[in-house]
This record gives sequence, C-alpha cells and structure tokens, in this order.
Amino acid sequence: MANIRGLFAARDLTQGTPWKRIVEFTIPMLIGNIAQQLYNTADSIIVGRYIGDNALASVGSAGPILHLLLVLFVGIAVGAGIMVAQYFGAKDRENLSRTIGTCITLTAITSGIIMVIGPLVSRPLLELLNTPPSIIDWCAGYLNIFFLGIAGFSYYNILAGVLRGLGDSVSALVFLLISTVLNVGLDILFVSRFGMGVPGVALATVLAQGVSAVFCLFKLMRMTESFDLKWSMLIPSRELSLTVMKLGLPSGVTQAIFSLAMIVVQSLTNSFGELVIACNVIVMRVDGFAMMPNFSFGSAMTTFTGQNIGAQKMDLVIKGSKQGTLIAVAVSASITAVLLVFGHYLMNVFTDTPELVAL
Repeated sequence: MANIRGLFAARDLTQGTPWKRIVEFTIPMLIGNIAQQLYNTADSIIVGRYIGDNALASVGSAGPILHLLLVLFVGIAVGAGIMVAQYFGAKDRENLSRTIGTCITLTAITSGIIMVIGPLVSRPLLELLNTPPSIIDWCAGYLNIFFLGIAGFSYYNILAGVLRGLGDSVSALVFLLISTVLNVGLDILFVSRFGMGVPGVALATVLAQGVSAVFCLFKLMRMTESFDLKWSMLIPSRELSLTVMKLGLPSGVTQAIFSLAMIVVQSLTNSFGELVIACNVIVMRVDGFAMMPNFSFGSAMTTFTGQNIGAQKMDLVIKGSKQGTLIAVAVSASITAVLLVFGHYLMNVFTDTPELVAL
C-alpha cells in the first residue's frame, strides 16, 4: 500500500541515476499525453463514423484556431512547471505555495478572457480561412462551446503542470485517463443516442476536461506536506506572475508559431474541399500521436532540470540532458519507422471512404 501511495506523491528527481529518473517520470506523462491526444482522436473517429466526412472536416478545421487561442495556457503551464520544480527542489515552501496560488489565479483571469474573446473571433477567423460554407456552422458551434467551457481545459493543464513540477506525473495520468474514458462515453451518448452532432462532441470534451481539472485540484489540496494552499496564497504576486510568463514565453511563442503555420496549411487545405480537409484531419491526428514521445521527454526534462537547478546540482542537469536527448532520438526514430510501414492501415481507423484513405 505504501508503494502505491508513493506513486501518487511528490517525487524528488535530484536523487538517483538521471536517465532512470527521467524515464520513470516520462512513462506516466507519455501515457497521459497519448490519452489527451485521444480526446481529439475520439472526437474525429466518432464524428467520422456516426455523422460523416463533412462533420469530420468541420472538427478538424476548428483545430488550428483552437490551438492558436490556447497558447496562453501553454505558456503559463510551462512557466508554472519550471518554477514549481525549482522551488520544490530548493525546498522553498513559501515561494512554492505562492507560485501555485498565483498560477491558479492567473488561470482564472486568462480563462475569462478566452471565454469572451473566443466566441467573438471564431467565425470571422473561419471565414478568413476560407472554410467551406457547408461546414462553417458546425465549426463555429464547436469552437464556441469549447471556448465557453475553457476553464476545464485550462485548469487541468495548469494544475497538471504543477503536479509534474512536484514530481508527480502519475496522478495527472490517472485523472486524464478517467476523463478520456468519460469523454468517449459522452461522445457516443451525445452523438449516437441524443443526435446532438458536432456540438455534442464539443460538449462531451468540455465536461470531461472539467472533471479532470476538479480531480487535479482536489489532489493538490491534499498535498499539504509540500506546500500550503490557502486563500491568502491566491492573491497574485506581480513578481511571480511576470516570472511565470517570462519562463513560459518561449514555449508559448513556439506553439503560437506552430499554430499560425497550421492555420496557413488549413487555409490552403480548405480551398480543396471537404474530402481533402478530412484527409488532413486524419493525418494530423496520427502525427499528434507520433509527436507524443518528444513532448513527454521535453516535459520530463523540464521538471528534472528545474528541480536540479533548484537543488544546485548542475552536474546532474548536464548528464540528464545528454541521456534524455539520446533516448528521445531513439524512440522518435522507431516511431517513424512504424508509421512508414503501417500508416495506410491507420487511415482505415477513421473512415471507410476509399478515396479518403487513398489521399
């Protein structure tokens, strides 16, 4: 029982062999990232199977806009994870508590901003991207529901980042797996049973993400051995807020550039019609899974490096960086080989349309 509880506790990554600690920390995170990717993939599969290729195209067309407006949370999550890891490694309880409280408040503020701005700009952006008239209403409805329920997504990502910064990648994984199963179940219920179509898929995702966020919050509230989560800690610190944004800015900008590139690709794809759009959606879903190991190793290295910098163990930072990079390259090469051999079969999971598979 003690060993099981240990899996869900904060973990010190400043002790032990670097590559072993990195791999141990990465595996739950990789499974979690795959589960998170299943959110969108489940939406695509269920929409493609139960509604049709046009509906599948509409969900995919909404993706780049969604990602562009969510990069703010990516930046906060990365910055929060780095600061939490450093203060946890340095055993600085006061600043650790204030950082977590500040991140919770920042998330509330940014969620409110997205809830207001998102629905206002979603349709104009879709029109700017030459989204076909046959799917633009579905796209806009999907985006609006997601933006109005953005709090679940934002809080899960921020709080999961905090948990990972504390060395606990297992709790975030378990909560996400529960949420993923719930999402798939609600997708099927809303689409096949209630006939809610694309809006039903968006609603299912929002509700499932909200559940995972609540679980993360409850978990943090019980980790009193590591920090104090009091009302006074929720008052945002200007210094800590700026530091979080500063640390998360490079990642946020990178994601923004990627999202802008995807918007350009989506705009070009839209000009070829619904079938090509649907094909692009499937390819991007598969590509998302292929990128998961790199994202997971990157997040693990961020936490590992942060904790060891906080503990002033620069020798472990250097050694762990080299070992982690070699492992990530080897895994990526293996995944590339698998996709080259079995890529055609993966297309059949999403659709039965021969023309779409051939593309």
